[in-house]
Parts: sequence; C-alpha cells; structure tokens
Amino acid sequence: MIKQLFSSKGRINRLEYFLTVLVVQIYRYAILPIAMDGYEVNISRFLIVCIGIALVLVYWAQTAKRLQDFNQSKTLAILILLPIVGILF
Repeated sequence: MIKQLFSSKGRINRLEYFLTVLVVQIYRYAILPIAMDGYEVNISRFLIVCIGIALVLVYWAQTAKRLQDFNQSKTLAILILLPIVGILF
C-alpha cells in the first residue's frame, strides 16, 4: 500500500487523485501554518517539514499516474517541481 503511494507506475481513478490533493491541501493550509507558528527550532518542526516533503513526493507520484490515465507523458509531472527549484535558485 505505501509503495503504491510513492510509485508513479500504474493508474488511479479520480477519487484517489482527489483524496491525495485534498490531504495535501489540508496539510498546506491548515496544519503547516499552525505548526510553523513561532520562531523556535525544534524536532517537531523538523518532523512537519519531513511530512511535507513526503506529501510532495506522494502528490508527484499520484499526478504522474493521473497523467498516464490521460495518455500523457509522466515526465510532465516534473513541472510540479519547478516552483520548488525556482525557490532554491
């Protein structure tokens, strides 16, 4: 089950993709701002960031699967990572 979340192989239906997007957005707009409130650095902030990275990878894999359903190249899912690359450089 966990391997399927991080794998870009196979196909998924609309409901699975919608649930993935929903979980990522709830994390992004509800949990992340609450967890990052404050300026102290501690282990919980590190854990929140690790969970966020894992969710980005899951979102990327699920998007690649969904693109395959539309007979598009899975490499288009790399476009999701462009804003992150832009922030780093």
